[in-house]
Amino acid sequence: MRRFFASFVATACLSTLLLTGTGAHAESAPVASCSGGSGASPTDVSAEVTSTHLLRAEKQRVQAATVTLPERSCAGSVVGSPTQVLTAAHCIPDGAELVQVRYGKRRFEAVVALIDRIRDTALLALDEELPVEPLELEAQLPEPGDPILFVGRVDRPSRTQVAHVLRLGRCPSLPGVSDALFTSVQARPGDSGAPLVNRNLRVVGIIHGGAACHIAAPVAALAQQLRAPRLAPAEEIAPSDPLRASAPPAPGAGPAPGAGDGAPRAGDVVQRSAFGPFSLERVRNDEGEVRVRLRFRLGTSE
Repeated sequence: MRRFFASFVATACLSTLLLTGTGAHAESAPVASCSGGSGASPTDVSAEVTSTHLLRAEKQRVQAATVTLPERSCAGSVVGSPTQVLTAAHCIPDGAELVQVRYGKRRFEAVVALIDRIRDTALLALDEELPVEPLELEAQLPEPGDPILFVGRVDRPSRTQVAHVLRLGRCPSLPGVSDALFTSVQARPGDSGAPLVNRNLRVVGIIHGGAACHIAAPVAALAQQLRAPRLAPAEEIAPSDPLRASAPPAPGAGPAPGAGDGAPRAGDVVQRSAFGPFSLERVRNDEGEVRVRLRFRLGTSE
């Protein structure tokens, strides 16, 4: 009788491992043991597998929203609006006002709208909408253990990964950031700026670098800044440029020199485009050159 009972218990244990699919991975994914020990239940394991499959199913949408910056061999993503691109600040040359963005086989000129070299984030503005559904930024920091989807560059073979946030902390290459994302992502050089998205398909970070390129710059602070319920003063990308808006003539004053004669004047707005939180103007300077001026208003990104 004792032998029969022992044989029955052993068979029940083996059946449980086979049914839950954990027999081959018992060390990495512990399950509830027949002796009553603690561990993840079959329901928990099933939920994690389902979450992983759902993230992988969104691969094409993330790929569609991913762009490249050929000058520095980096990546970026369309976020918030079809005219906004998020990338890493170290992908932008010092002092650059305009950069090239490649989407598919086309190249677009983008204005450097916001750049934060401390947190290694940059937001670019296009004056033409890209034919893609943009991703959204996550305003909350992820937590250790959260799954994240990484697709990487779309102009070269990349392995889609469902990785995890390991911890938040400081790293030597981001000394001013206390909440850098340490992940299990295995990225490669050239993936800088590529998005990491959570199970809600919101961008929680962008590839920064570090050992094995597994450190990401968080974007929660940027997301909160863009959603701030206030208007900030308009800012110019390069305030040192001799750009000035055309002011209306004072009461009783005659027309400004050259007014009405069709002659180009410094301060003329050659073109103005409004999109999302940006107003992009091409303005003539004192030398007659047309320069780009970008005005940005916080709180109007949605």
